[in-house]
Amino acid sequence: MRARLAIIVLGAALASSLIAGPSAGAAPANVVQPHLPRLGKEPAVVHLRHFLRSLRHKTHVSRRRHHALVVRKRHLGSAARDTLEARDRARRSFLKSYLAKRGRRHRARIQKASVDYYAYLRNLESHQARKILAAISDQIDRLAYS
Repeated sequence: MRARLAIIVLGAALASSLIAGPSAGAAPANVVQPHLPRLGKEPAVVHLRHFLRSLRHKTHVSRRRHHALVVRKRHLGSAARDTLEARDRARRSFLKSYLAKRGRRHRARIQKASVDYYAYLRNLESHQARKILAAISDQIDRLAYS
């Protein structure tokens, strides 16, 4: 009885994993990736999150201080965009050097799969940064009209 139950549970787990497909975070088989830190650990994104946290604790700001907050948001946003571009450059240069060292056989397939996956990662990372910037804008608007 226990063996039959174990086989049924194992079969159900296998079927559910096959139906779900590969996880969103897993890279496809032909993708090469440089070793980059998580985007949340990059200093520009850390500064954005810290700025958002500091805004959430404020209840009111003056007109001059409001202008300073908008300028700081612009500054931190451009730093985050620069970080995203630097990560893109690192991925492109890593792929270029990787393909230069490898033979011709799988080069086109690896390059296409890697470039497509890099575009997917860029989309996720820029969405994460835009989400933080939108929250900062909401907090600044809240402070301006309070």
